[in-house]
Amino acid sequence: DGTNPIDIWIDTGSQGGIYNPDVIKGIQKLERYLEAREGIGFVLTPVDFLERMYNLLTHEGHMLPEDFNEQLIAQEILVYENERSQDIKHVIDDQHRHARLIVLGESDAASFWGPVLDDIEALTPAGTSLENNGYGKVMFTNIEEVIKTNISSTIIALSLISLVMIFLFKSVMNGVIGIIPLVLTVLMNYAAMAASGVAVDVGTTIIASIAFGIGIDYSIHFLSSIERQV
Repeated sequence: DGTNPIDIWIDTGSQGGIYNPDVIKGIQKLERYLEAREGIGFVLTPVDFLERMYNLLTHEGHMLPEDFNEQLIAQEILVYENERSQDIKHVIDDQHRHARLIVLGESDAASFWGPVLDDIEALTPAGTSLENNGYGKVMFTNIEEVIKTNISSTIIALSLISLVMIFLFKSVMNGVIGIIPLVLTVLMNYAAMAASGVAVDVGTTIIASIAFGIGIDYSIHFLSSIERQV
């Protein structure tokens, strides 16, 4: 079902706010979206418990009754809270103010979670506020910082390597010649990633550092060999 969790907390703003049928319908809409989203393997919400209760009472299937109201929702939640397992406590709090949507995704890429989180924000039930937590949220919020840090570190690394090459060979021309393969390597690396749909994240940015380490070594050996020949 997936190994990358995210928790979606919906705050109704008042005690017992989860009894509001409009809130429940909004959560159901969110759940339907997540279940239909490719890459999402598991979703659990308070709606699942209410739909199960309706099916147990009527045998008409897992659904919400068309005429359900606050009293009916409160009674069904009360029944669950009095059972031994207390499973419903995983998706609502004791004050019945917050609803929790438990989601498991198959991907840990920020490029996957970004659009999902944006759509979730847009589908937030009216009159409620939403907060996302979990590994998927961490990956999404960190990716911008990762990209900015990668860009700045790449520029600094290229500048320092250029200075080292110029100092080592005592020639500006040799320094520029030595740094050109590194620049091309990094550009081709990210171009290939973009063409193949590989996202830039914490793991893939390490490739640039490895390319620098390998590339500068070969550049120095190559230029040193040329100097010995001439």
